[in-house]
Amino acid sequence: MYCASSVILINACGSRQVIWWCKMLKLVKTRALVLRSFRFGEKDRILTLLSPELGKISAKAPGACTIKSKLSAGVEPLTVASFLLHRGKSMYTVSQLEVKQTNAKVRESIFDYALGLYLAELVEKTVEEGEACPAIYRLLANSWHLLNEQKGDREILARCFELKMLDLLGYRPYLEGCIFCGNIKGRFFWSKSIGGIFCETCSKDRACSPLSGGALAFLRSFLSLPIRKIANMRAPLEQKKELEKILQGYFSYWTGIHSFKTLDFLRKINNKGDNELHKMPN
Repeated sequence: MYCASSVILINACGSRQVIWWCKMLKLVKTRALVLRSFRFGEKDRILTLLSPELGKISAKAPGACTIKSKLSAGVEPLTVASFLLHRGKSMYTVSQLEVKQTNAKVRESIFDYALGLYLAELVEKTVEEGEACPAIYRLLANSWHLLNEQKGDREILARCFELKMLDLLGYRPYLEGCIFCGNIKGRFFWSKSIGGIFCETCSKDRACSPLSGGALAFLRSFLSLPIRKIANMRAPLEQKKELEKILQGYFSYWTGIHSFKTLDFLRKINNKGDNELHKMPN
Protein backbone atom coordinates (compact mmCIF):
# COMPACT_ATOMS: atom_id res chain seq x y z
CA MET A 1 0.00 0.00 0.00
CA TYR A 2 1.35 3.41 -0.98
CA CYS A 3 0.49 6.72 0.65
CA ALA A 4 -0.41 9.82 -1.39
CA SER A 5 3.22 10.94 -1.58
CA SER A 6 4.13 7.52 -2.98
CA VAL A 7 1.57 7.91 -5.76
CA ILE A 8 3.03 11.29 -6.70
CA LEU A 9 6.48 9.72 -6.81
CA ILE A 10 5.26 6.92 -9.06
CA ASN A 11 3.70 9.43 -11.45
CA ALA A 12 6.80 11.60 -11.45
CA CYS A 13 9.40 8.91 -12.12
CA GLY A 14 9.77 5.60 -13.88
CA SER A 15 8.96 2.19 -12.40
CA ARG A 16 12.64 1.32 -11.94
CA GLN A 17 13.16 4.31 -9.68
CA VAL A 18 10.08 3.37 -7.66
CA ILE A 19 11.43 -0.15 -7.10
CA TRP A 20 14.76 1.31 -5.96
CA TRP A 21 12.95 3.74 -3.65
CA CYS A 22 10.89 0.94 -2.09
CA LYS A 23 14.03 -1.13 -1.48
CA MET A 24 15.73 1.83 0.18
CA LEU A 25 12.76 2.26 2.53
CA LYS A 26 13.34 -1.29 3.79
CA LEU A 27 16.99 -0.62 4.65
CA VAL A 28 17.63 0.74 8.13
CA LYS A 29 20.95 1.73 9.69
CA THR A 30 21.08 1.83 13.48
CA ARG A 31 23.43 1.40 16.38
CA ALA A 32 22.30 -1.45 18.62
CA LEU A 33 23.15 -3.63 21.61
CA VAL A 34 23.06 -7.41 21.23
CA LEU A 35 20.83 -8.65 24.06
CA ARG A 36 20.60 -12.29 23.00
CA SER A 37 21.88 -14.56 20.25
CA PHE A 38 21.09 -18.16 19.39
CA ARG A 39 21.89 -20.53 16.57
CA PHE A 40 19.25 -21.00 13.86
CA GLY A 41 19.92 -23.92 11.56
CA GLU A 42 23.49 -24.76 10.63
CA LYS A 43 24.72 -21.34 9.54
CA ASP A 44 22.49 -18.54 10.83
CA ARG A 45 21.93 -16.79 14.14
CA ILE A 46 18.84 -15.03 15.48
CA LEU A 47 19.59 -11.85 17.42
CA THR A 48 17.59 -9.78 19.85
CA LEU A 49 18.80 -6.21 19.47
CA LEU A 50 18.13 -3.00 21.36
CA SER A 51 18.21 0.14 19.23
CA PRO A 52 17.55 3.66 20.57
CA GLU A 53 15.33 4.43 17.56
CA LEU A 54 13.77 1.04 16.81
CA GLY A 55 13.56 -0.34 20.34
CA LYS A 56 13.76 -4.10 20.83
CA ILE A 57 13.83 -5.97 17.54
CA SER A 58 14.63 -9.45 16.22
CA ALA A 59 17.07 -9.91 13.36
CA LYS A 60 18.50 -12.87 11.47
CA ALA A 61 22.23 -12.84 10.79
CA PRO A 62 22.59 -15.17 7.77
CA GLY A 63 25.76 -17.24 7.70
CA ALA A 64 27.00 -15.78 11.01
CA CYS A 65 27.96 -19.26 12.27
CA THR A 66 30.40 -19.86 9.41
CA ILE A 67 34.10 -19.21 9.91
CA LYS A 68 34.48 -16.74 7.03
CA SER A 69 31.35 -14.73 7.81
CA LYS A 70 31.84 -10.98 8.12
CA LEU A 71 28.92 -10.89 10.57
CA SER A 72 30.34 -13.34 13.11
CA ALA A 73 32.29 -10.70 15.03
CA GLY A 74 29.19 -8.74 15.99
CA VAL A 75 26.57 -11.28 16.96
CA GLU A 76 27.62 -12.17 20.51
CA PRO A 77 25.67 -10.83 23.52
CA LEU A 78 27.07 -7.65 25.09
CA THR A 79 28.34 -6.42 21.72
CA VAL A 80 27.70 -2.86 20.56
CA ALA A 81 27.60 -2.47 16.78
CA SER A 82 26.28 -0.40 13.91
CA PHE A 83 23.86 -2.52 11.87
CA LEU A 84 22.52 -2.18 8.35
CA LEU A 85 19.21 -4.03 8.47
CA HIS A 86 16.72 -5.10 5.86
CA ARG A 87 13.15 -4.84 7.11
CA GLY A 88 11.19 -8.06 6.52
CA LYS A 89 7.62 -9.08 7.29
CA SER A 90 8.34 -10.77 10.62
CA MET A 91 11.90 -9.71 11.44
CA TYR A 92 14.92 -7.83 10.19
CA THR A 93 17.88 -9.35 8.34
CA VAL A 94 21.42 -8.15 9.04
CA SER A 95 23.03 -7.02 5.77
CA GLN A 96 26.17 -5.46 7.25
CA LEU A 97 27.55 -4.59 10.65
CA GLU A 98 30.46 -2.69 12.15
CA VAL A 99 31.51 -3.56 15.70
CA LYS A 100 31.86 -0.51 17.92
CA GLN A 101 32.57 -2.20 21.26
CA THR A 102 33.03 -5.87 22.09
CA ASN A 103 33.13 -5.49 25.91
CA ALA A 104 35.70 -8.29 25.75
CA LYS A 105 36.90 -7.79 29.35
CA VAL A 106 33.45 -8.69 30.65
CA ARG A 107 33.78 -12.14 29.11
CA GLU A 108 37.01 -12.77 31.01
CA SER A 109 35.06 -13.15 34.27
CA ILE A 110 32.14 -15.53 34.65
CA PHE A 111 30.68 -13.18 37.27
CA ASP A 112 30.83 -10.09 35.09
CA TYR A 113 29.55 -11.96 32.04
CA ALA A 114 26.61 -13.45 33.95
CA LEU A 115 25.73 -10.03 35.35
CA GLY A 116 25.95 -8.44 31.90
CA LEU A 117 23.58 -11.10 30.58
CA TYR A 118 21.21 -10.53 33.52
CA LEU A 119 20.97 -6.83 32.69
CA ALA A 120 20.30 -7.76 29.06
CA GLU A 121 17.64 -10.30 30.04
CA LEU A 122 15.98 -7.76 32.31
CA VAL A 123 15.71 -5.32 29.41
CA GLU A 124 14.56 -8.00 26.97
CA LYS A 125 11.72 -9.11 29.23
CA THR A 126 10.41 -5.64 30.07
CA VAL A 127 10.80 -3.58 26.89
CA GLU A 128 8.03 -3.80 24.30
CA GLU A 129 8.89 -4.82 20.75
CA GLY A 130 9.46 -1.94 18.35
CA GLU A 131 9.14 0.97 20.81
CA ALA A 132 11.91 3.59 20.75
CA CYS A 133 13.78 3.59 24.08
CA PRO A 134 16.88 5.83 23.94
CA ALA A 135 17.09 6.21 27.73
CA ILE A 136 17.04 2.45 28.33
CA TYR A 137 19.59 2.00 25.55
CA ARG A 138 21.96 4.48 27.24
CA LEU A 139 21.41 2.88 30.66
CA LEU A 140 22.33 -0.59 29.44
CA ALA A 141 25.25 0.60 27.30
CA ASN A 142 26.71 2.57 30.23
CA SER A 143 26.25 -0.38 32.59
CA TRP A 144 28.06 -2.75 30.23
CA HIS A 145 30.81 -0.15 29.92
CA LEU A 146 31.23 -0.06 33.70
CA LEU A 147 31.49 -3.85 33.79
CA ASN A 148 34.01 -3.80 30.97
CA GLU A 149 36.12 -1.18 32.76
CA GLN A 150 35.83 -3.21 35.97
CA LYS A 151 34.64 -0.19 37.91
CA GLY A 152 32.36 -0.31 40.92
CA ASP A 153 30.66 -2.95 42.99
CA ARG A 154 28.81 -5.55 40.94
CA GLU A 155 25.79 -5.82 43.22
CA ILE A 156 25.47 -2.06 43.65
CA LEU A 157 25.55 -1.78 39.85
CA ALA A 158 22.80 -4.41 39.52
CA ARG A 159 20.57 -2.75 42.13
CA CYS A 160 21.07 0.70 40.61
CA PHE A 161 20.21 -0.69 37.17
CA GLU A 162 17.05 -2.37 38.49
CA LEU A 163 15.76 0.81 40.11
CA LYS A 164 16.59 3.01 37.12
CA MET A 165 14.82 0.52 34.83
CA LEU A 166 11.74 0.62 37.06
CA ASP A 167 11.82 4.40 36.91
CA LEU A 168 12.04 4.37 33.09
CA LEU A 169 9.19 1.83 32.91
CA GLY A 170 6.98 4.16 34.95
CA TYR A 171 7.31 2.57 38.39
CA ARG A 172 9.36 5.19 40.23
CA PRO A 173 8.91 4.73 44.00
CA TYR A 174 8.22 7.70 46.27
CA LEU A 175 11.23 8.11 48.58
CA GLU A 176 11.21 11.80 49.55
CA GLY A 177 9.28 11.22 52.78
CA CYS A 178 6.21 9.48 54.16
CA ILE A 179 3.85 8.86 51.27
CA PHE A 180 0.84 9.63 53.50
CA CYS A 181 1.75 12.47 55.87
CA GLY A 182 4.89 13.84 54.18
CA ASN A 183 7.11 13.41 57.24
CA ILE A 184 10.77 13.50 56.18
CA LYS A 185 12.37 12.57 59.51
CA GLY A 186 12.58 9.49 61.65
CA ARG A 187 12.42 5.80 60.94
CA PHE A 188 10.86 4.68 57.66
CA PHE A 189 9.12 1.55 56.41
CA TRP A 190 8.84 0.22 52.84
CA SER A 191 5.81 -1.12 50.94
CA LYS A 192 6.23 -2.67 47.49
CA SER A 193 2.48 -2.66 46.82
CA ILE A 194 2.18 1.08 47.34
CA GLY A 195 5.64 1.89 46.02
CA GLY A 196 6.87 4.21 48.70
CA ILE A 197 7.96 4.74 52.29
CA PHE A 198 5.95 5.38 55.48
CA CYS A 199 6.85 7.03 58.75
CA GLU A 200 6.47 4.93 61.88
CA THR A 201 3.08 6.43 62.73
CA CYS A 202 1.54 5.82 59.28
CA SER A 203 3.02 2.32 59.04
CA LYS A 204 0.75 0.91 61.73
CA ASP A 205 -1.64 -1.78 60.47
CA ARG A 206 -0.04 -1.69 57.02
CA ALA A 207 1.82 -4.42 55.12
CA CYS A 208 5.33 -2.97 55.14
CA SER A 209 8.84 -3.74 56.34
CA PRO A 210 11.49 -1.68 58.14
CA LEU A 211 13.90 0.22 55.90
CA SER A 212 17.37 1.07 57.16
CA GLY A 213 18.66 4.61 56.76
CA GLY A 214 21.60 3.32 54.73
CA ALA A 215 19.38 1.46 52.26
CA LEU A 216 17.15 4.52 51.85
CA ALA A 217 20.19 6.67 51.11
CA PHE A 218 21.31 4.21 48.44
CA LEU A 219 17.85 4.10 46.83
CA ARG A 220 17.73 7.89 46.65
CA SER A 221 21.24 8.01 45.17
CA PHE A 222 20.35 5.39 42.56
CA LEU A 223 17.55 7.62 41.31
CA SER A 224 19.45 10.90 41.44
CA LEU A 225 22.90 9.95 40.16
CA PRO A 226 23.97 8.80 36.68
CA ILE A 227 24.88 5.12 36.77
CA ARG A 228 28.48 5.90 35.81
CA LYS A 229 28.88 7.72 39.15
CA ILE A 230 28.18 4.67 41.29
CA ALA A 231 31.73 3.37 40.78
CA ASN A 232 32.84 4.75 44.16
CA MET A 233 29.80 3.57 46.13
CA ARG A 234 30.34 0.75 48.63
CA ALA A 235 27.98 -1.04 51.02
CA PRO A 236 28.29 -3.78 53.66
CA LEU A 237 26.96 -7.21 52.73
CA GLU A 238 23.85 -6.96 54.92
CA GLN A 239 22.86 -3.71 53.26
CA LYS A 240 23.33 -5.27 49.83
CA LYS A 241 21.01 -8.09 50.82
CA GLU A 242 18.42 -5.58 52.03
CA LEU A 243 18.58 -3.67 48.73
CA GLU A 244 18.31 -6.89 46.74
CA LYS A 245 15.22 -8.01 48.64
CA ILE A 246 13.54 -4.61 48.28
CA LEU A 247 14.24 -4.06 44.60
CA GLN A 248 13.69 -7.55 43.28
CA GLY A 249 10.45 -7.83 45.24
CA TYR A 250 9.33 -4.45 43.90
CA PHE A 251 10.36 -5.39 40.37
CA SER A 252 8.46 -8.68 40.47
CA TYR A 253 5.35 -7.09 41.97
CA TRP A 254 4.95 -4.37 39.33
CA THR A 255 6.24 -6.10 36.19
CA GLY A 256 4.79 -9.56 36.91
CA ILE A 257 8.15 -11.13 36.05
CA HIS A 258 9.24 -13.51 38.77
CA SER A 259 12.16 -15.39 37.24
CA PHE A 260 15.34 -14.61 35.33
CA LYS A 261 17.57 -17.47 34.22
CA THR A 262 20.73 -15.38 34.50
CA LEU A 263 19.79 -14.13 37.97
CA ASP A 264 19.23 -17.71 39.14
CA PHE A 265 22.72 -18.51 37.87
CA LEU A 266 24.22 -15.55 39.75
CA ARG A 267 22.52 -16.74 42.94
CA LYS A 268 23.98 -20.21 42.50
CA ILE A 269 27.44 -18.67 42.28
CA ASN A 270 26.71 -16.63 45.41
CA ASN A 271 25.55 -19.71 47.30
CA LYS A 272 28.92 -21.32 46.67
CA GLY A 273 30.39 -18.63 48.88
CA ASP A 274 32.51 -16.92 46.24
CA ASN A 275 33.13 -13.50 47.73
CA GLU A 276 34.51 -12.18 44.46
CA LEU A 277 30.95 -11.63 43.30
CA HIS A 278 30.50 -8.85 45.80
CA LYS A 279 33.15 -6.49 44.52
CA MET A 280 35.10 -5.46 41.48
CA PRO A 281 38.82 -4.81 41.52
CA ASN A 282 39.80 -1.15 41.51
